[in-house]
Amino acid sequence: MGTGLRLPAVVALTSVLAACSGATGVSGTGAGQSPTPAPSVSAASTDAVPSPSVASFAFPSRTAQLAMSEPVRFQTGSAVLAGRLFGHGRTGIVLSHMGPQGNDQTAWWPMAALLARHGYVVLTYDYPGICPGGVAGCSSGRLNSDVTPDVDSALEFLRSQGAEQVVLGGASIGAMGSIDVASRRSDVAALVSVSGVEFAGPYDLDRGVLRHVTCPKLFVAGTFDREAADSARDWNRWAGPPKEAHILRTGLHGTDMLSASGDDAFVPGALVRLLLSFLRRHLPARPS
Repeated sequence: MGTGLRLPAVVALTSVLAACSGATGVSGTGAGQSPTPAPSVSAASTDAVPSPSVASFAFPSRTAQLAMSEPVRFQTGSAVLAGRLFGHGRTGIVLSHMGPQGNDQTAWWPMAALLARHGYVVLTYDYPGICPGGVAGCSSGRLNSDVTPDVDSALEFLRSQGAEQVVLGGASIGAMGSIDVASRRSDVAALVSVSGVEFAGPYDLDRGVLRHVTCPKLFVAGTFDREAADSARDWNRWAGPPKEAHILRTGLHGTDMLSASGDDAFVPGALVRLLLSFLRRHLPARPS
């Protein structure tokens, strides 16, 4: 299951098309830094453990996020998608958001900025018909629960920007579209699913699909997000190595994990630590 990493157990999810909103110990540090580990259990554990109170993890500020990124646009079918490109490098990461309705790319900006500080080039974007406006822009086209073509187009766009290896990461429906694309393409360098589920909308991500995902895989979900937690466990059983699953003691879903507070304050730092550890082992940042 895991690769020998030792870190806190993690365990949350609600609806795939509309996000909802515990705990393991990981302390936050300064913006752009990795959180300090807390008492640990095995890397691929599906058992949650009690956690102490922790400080919230500090992501780069919105001002910093905008300063280290630029607006971009790219085509998917007949629609033109609004996106934002963070950082520089030859190892790229696509981050696909929850939703589609009621969510947009800005939920991923804190993580995208942090990953850019660690040497990755990161693309966030809005699905067709999503229009937060302002610095986030607007995507043309119509809302659609099938985001696979959008994930595919985002991967191609990031390659056109010089990324030689591309990681597909997504939250909720974005995770499901990323898994679908990874099962169809051999050039996906790694896969990250945050609160994806097996069955929703056009997706039926069963054992047969997961067996076709040959790249390194990271599955993260919350304990009290039952459908997502069960899906992460199933996918980790069905998929071939390299793979790991982490169930966080929380009820938060997808990118809601990035803005957690109170009893869930440990969650952002835990998610950052899991993601950075996974990337450093499988897809280290490569400068341009």
